[in-house]
Amino acid sequence: MGPDKDPASLVPYQNEQLQEETFSWETREDFSGSLTQVDAGSLRVALFDAFAPHLPPPERSVRKLKAAIDVLRNGSRGTSGWGDALSTGPYEGEQVNVRANPALSLLHHLRWVFDVFHNVPDASVTVR
Repeated sequence: MGPDKDPASLVPYQNEQLQEETFSWETREDFSGSLTQVDAGSLRVALFDAFAPHLPPPERSVRKLKAAIDVLRNGSRGTSGWGDALSTGPYEGEQVNVRANPALSLLHHLRWVFDVFHNVPDASVTVR
């Protein structure tokens, strides 16, 4: 695909928007599947839309993670499900499938990211 067809080439270069990746995390679990449809939609807005890569870093402040944390906290109360994880672990000499609650795992992870980085000046988040 040539530069004239690449959507990324349409984004103007602005030095103040360059970022250095400090931390990256990739989940293999479907966390939205363990929420109700309403909560999954709210989470999409609070997480994916609020931290989309095309937004300037000041609009993706790590402090905005609080909204996603609140959505996950509310959505995880009694309605989120546990299921077989994609990972296995050793148990009594055998590899067994472990159970996981992807929504709760994401909640704990986002709380950690917020707690660690919310006081870092100009820290921003990108969610893809």
